[in-house]
Parts: sequence; C-alpha cells; structure tokens
Amino acid sequence: MKDFIRNYKKDILIMTGLLTAAIAAFFIVPVIYGTGGDMAGVYMDGKLYASYDLKDSQRYHIPVGDEYNEVLIEHGKVRVSSSSCKNQVCVNHAPISKNGESIICLPHKLVIRIENKKESGLDGIAE
Repeated sequence: MKDFIRNYKKDILIMTGLLTAAIAAFFIVPVIYGTGGDMAGVYMDGKLYASYDLKDSQRYHIPVGDEYNEVLIEHGKVRVSSSSCKNQVCVNHAPISKNGESIICLPHKLVIRIENKKESGLDGIAE
C-alpha cells in the first residue's frame, strides 16, 4: 500500500509539472510569436535574398536557377502562390503574418520568414 501511495504522489507531481508547463507555454508563445511582423525576409541557401514590406500588396518572381517561386503579399500576409517544385508543400502552406512564422521550399532551399524591421535591420531589397 505504501508503494502505491508513493507512486501516486509521483504521478501527481509529474502531472502538475506538465500542466504548469502547458499553461506557461500557452501564455509565453503568443508573446514571442503572436505579434505581427513588418517584413518578409526571403532567404536562399541561408543568405538573405530580399526583404519585402508586408504593407505593399505585390507579387514577386524569385528565380531559382531554371526554376522559380512566386511570392504574393496581400492584406499584410505572405504566401507562395506558385512554384516549379514537385511537392508543392510551400504552395499549400497557409499565408503567414506573425513574427517568427516561416514558409519553406526545401527543393529550392528557399525560406520566407516574417520579421520585424526593427529587429532584423532589413530595409528594402537586399541582393
């Protein structure tokens, strides 16, 4: 009986710890990632290719050798509207607008990440 009580206490401690961590994550994650970003940083092979202001509704053609990605910015959100890659995961990804969110096209080694202009130091197009 004593072993049962000891194990039960450990289970309660573990469950309390997990519940506390979940509640903390519920409040901390929106603080970190919940704010809207100003810019969409476009990275190719880990290097900044360009940065686009999310206030400008625009379509951008990004060549990747003989292939391409079309990036569409409208209503403060960015998405990949078309791509010549085979799997189309980037095209099927939901539009992003919050700081820290990203869309990745692995075949083209392309990453689009939402950033704040103040934090990133991005201003205009960098090529």
